[in-house]
Order: sequence, then structure tokens, then C-alpha cells
Amino acid sequence: MRARYTPLIIAALLAVRASPLLAQAPPATATGTANATVIKSLSLRWDDALNFGTFIQPTADAQLTMELTSLTSVTSSSPITLGPVVTSGTLGLLNTPQTIHNTGDPPGPAIFEAHGEPGCYFTITLPTQSIPLAPSITLYGGGDPPQMYMTDFKAFVGAGIGLTGQLDPTGGFSFFAVGATLHVNANQPTGWYSGDFPVTVAYN
Repeated sequence: MRARYTPLIIAALLAVRASPLLAQAPPATATGTANATVIKSLSLRWDDALNFGTFIQPTADAQLTMELTSLTSVTSSSPITLGPVVTSGTLGLLNTPQTIHNTGDPPGPAIFEAHGEPGCYFTITLPTQSIPLAPSITLYGGGDPPQMYMTDFKAFVGAGIGLTGQLDPTGGFSFFAVGATLHVNANQPTGWYSGDFPVTVAYN
């Protein structure tokens, strides 16, 4: 059966299709906001060397560890506060643990100073490989003496040992200390030894 439409229904359908209100309705629009914050770049300065002090030539392979557990604070007004500078391990003729005495700079950990955006947190990256201490002497008859090596680097930041620190909320700085274990060979030739090690800081 064919559907039948009255003239009134047909007119209504045509009116809906051609309604100017529907044809002219504008699209919906909203405005979004974008933000960006620029902070200070992070910089790192070396203040004091990691100094294992002066010790007696060992008769057997030995290890010297610059202990960080004796540190009580690392702050801006007093960058380092030490208890007795104690090392652990066997050191030939010296007893263990032993306080190491130096005729020059006192023994102690390396001190670094980070600067950046106040209040921000940062991560410290220390060497994971052995770092040599090269001698500044030449053996009698020529040749170089054996090197000593540093391993097991650790950092003391804020109030304890760790690898995460926070920059001062006002000044944007933070001090931290770095220690390590020095491996000394039996009958290590006497003399002065030195070596560099990398330390990196990055924002969390």
C-alpha cells in the first residue's frame, strides 16, 4: 500500500529541511590557554679536593675509604662539619681504623656546590668505574710506578648519604660531599699522586 502524505505534512517536512535557524547556527568555540615556565640552568662548582691524606707505604695491598658517616651537615654557612677523619681497611703498618694526618691540606671528602632554581630537586651522578691516581714521580732506572685506584664513590647531600638533593629555597644553592675508596698497592712507591673524577648534577 503506497503511503499518502497530506499537503500539510509535506509542507511541514519542507519547512524543517529549509529552516534558516538550523542552516545559520554558528559552530561552538572555546579558548584554551598554554603556559610555560623557564627556570635557571643548573651549574656545578668544585670547591675542595678529595684528600686521602699522607700514609705509610703499606707492606701489602691496602684500601683506604674516606668515610662520610662522620659528616654532620653540609650547609652554606659551614660547608663541611667533620668528626674525626677516619678511614677503614688495612694500611700496612697502621692500625685500622686509623686517623690519617697530613702535613698539607687536612684529609677530607671532595666538596661540590650546585646552583640553580631555588627549591628544585637534583640528582647526583658519580663514577661507576675505577678512577686512577697517577703518580707525579718516575721510578729509579726509568718507568712509571703503579697507579692507585679509586672505587665505590658515595655522596653526602643534605643530612645523609644519597644521590638526591634540594637547592636552597631562597638562594638556589646546595653543597654536597663526595668520598671514595682508594686501593693502594703493596710497597706503593712514595710520592704525590693525583687524579680527576667526573661528577654530574641534573634536575629531577
